[in-house]
Amino acid sequence: MGTEIGMLGGYRFQGKVTAGDSSDQKDKMGPGYNNLRRKKEKQQCKVGREEEGSSSNQPQLAAFLLALRDTLIEEPLLYLYDNQSLLKAVDGWIGKGGKATLVGPPDADILAAAIEILRKRFAAGTATFLIKVKVHGGEPANLNEEADILADKAIPDLKVGKEWCQRTNRAGTWTADFMLRQNESRAFLGKYLNNLRVPWRHERRKMMAIVEIIPVAKWLAKIKQ
Repeated sequence: MGTEIGMLGGYRFQGKVTAGDSSDQKDKMGPGYNNLRRKKEKQQCKVGREEEGSSSNQPQLAAFLLALRDTLIEEPLLYLYDNQSLLKAVDGWIGKGGKATLVGPPDADILAAAIEILRKRFAAGTATFLIKVKVHGGEPANLNEEADILADKAIPDLKVGKEWCQRTNRAGTWTADFMLRQNESRAFLGKYLNNLRVPWRHERRKMMAIVEIIPVAKWLAKIKQ
């Protein structure tokens, strides 16, 4: 086949050929993945923690994890994706040794599970290939298009389960609730910070309070701490 994957020999790959994609709609996230040769072998789910904010990165990584979990450790895997963030997340753990850390990333639990499976596959000598394809690139098998549809349909489907719901320490509860409050929060904050009549010291203290940084000594003295 004279397509990107066809020219690379992807459709003749002696192993499992899969593709994954994600959806991010109105602060709701959904990943999906499917299989080239086993059409019934496909999965979708929802990604939790919407209250901390949504992004395409988390469901992209979740789609990859769905494919990894559904593949035998001893089975070679070819995974097609169309978002560069996945490769950056995985590449950050290649050759870093003890310097790599999971502290901070909002998708640390998803990443940790994927890394553990990749570690087992590497120890078993099993090949795992990640290939980035063009978005809506017109591949005849439509693998990524089908994965995209699965991800889109996962979000409104009440029968589709949700995973990775445990809150992280990325943002405090008060901060997250305030910043995601509809018709308030971000819009109000923007107006306040852009108001030239507001002294800079007041703006600074406002931002410190929002990110939950302990204010200056004057405030601590005021509340007798």
